[in-house]
Amino acid sequence: FSCGTSKDGDSYIVEWNESEGAVKRTYQGFHKRSHGVVQFDTTKNRYLAAGDDFSIKFWDMDNTQLLTAIDADGGLQASPRIRFNKEGSLLAVSANDNMIKVMANTDGLRLLHTVDNLSSESSKPAINNIAATERPPERPASVVSIPGMNGDSRSMVDVKPVITEESNDKSKIW
Repeated sequence: FSCGTSKDGDSYIVEWNESEGAVKRTYQGFHKRSHGVVQFDTTKNRYLAAGDDFSIKFWDMDNTQLLTAIDADGGLQASPRIRFNKEGSLLAVSANDNMIKVMANTDGLRLLHTVDNLSSESSKPAINNIAATERPPERPASVVSIPGMNGDSRSMVDVKPVITEESNDKSKIW
């Protein structure tokens, strides 16, 4: 994969055929003259996500059409940095004010509930209670902000924890 910009200022991500050195697919749908570097990541289940224009944009890698763009309840940087977990069920997104938002599909919500339950039962600090919130139907993923998920909060002193979730029956897979 690589990022590029056309003469007209349209930004895009290119998927390359490595053996031939040729363009395999081009993913478009970015803001004109995108703010700096577009951050992107892929999952094992073939989804591509990119942070651009204060939002996260998703593509099914078998189709170059943009699936959806979400603002993760606001507070994102102009070009947020993103990273999927190994399973592709969680997506960490950099946000303003030293925050990290974790977006979850249905499988990711189950994982977050499991982590929450385990944290409450152990001597480790518990993650704040997850509260249901109403959100418009066009927002496909739940958003959870969790500082120091690995238990190391030394570099995250100023992070403000914010946890929100919509009910599983309203979630859509990315």
